[in-house]
Amino acid sequence: MENEDITKIRFFADPICPWTWVSANYVVGAAKVLNLEVEILPMSLKILNENNDLKKEIKTKFDLIEPILESMAYAAKTGRVDLSKELYFQTGYRLHVSKIQDIDIAVKEVHEMFLQFFDEVEDNAALSNDYLVQLHSEAMELVGPDVGSPVLQLLPDGGAMHGPIISKVFDDPKAELLKSIITLSGIKEFSEIKRQRFEELDTRFQVMPLT
Repeated sequence: MENEDITKIRFFADPICPWTWVSANYVVGAAKVLNLEVEILPMSLKILNENNDLKKEIKTKFDLIEPILESMAYAAKTGRVDLSKELYFQTGYRLHVSKIQDIDIAVKEVHEMFLQFFDEVEDNAALSNDYLVQLHSEAMELVGPDVGSPVLQLLPDGGAMHGPIISKVFDDPKAELLKSIITLSGIKEFSEIKRQRFEELDTRFQVMPLT
């Protein structure tokens, strides 16, 4: 798959994950360099791990973030994909940059920013939940059920993969990493490259610096 063949990235993400936050910021910045549209859609680590024996505090985190996931799903379902992205970044900034420890407080702050919209989501709770499940299933069908957040899909027909997983948003003015992802995703025989995470996670920066 050639870089110029790609027009859009669908980025499936759970805002509770700090590694996904870093990845989302890099992808949005790199996509600007390549003039690509980016949609940020929800996937659910709660659904992904529903059959796993998780610690109580992890389950609580997944439960607390669910209203954001459902609101992102509802925004996407009703043709407001840009709002889905906005909800993701407003929530992620509070959790991973401002470091609000109480997830419920972060969610309430976002709720207060979009009061009328969240009322609409509540009035359509079944639709919101059903579409969240559908989007999560779409993400898993693209890459398989043994990966987590994020899932990156390249359109049209450019393949998909879990990642990228990076420790911080770094300066990539020519979007070389994203170009490599596009190339690898287009190779159907390609499956995985992996190494240990050597650097500490740094979530402070928002959107890749274009210097």
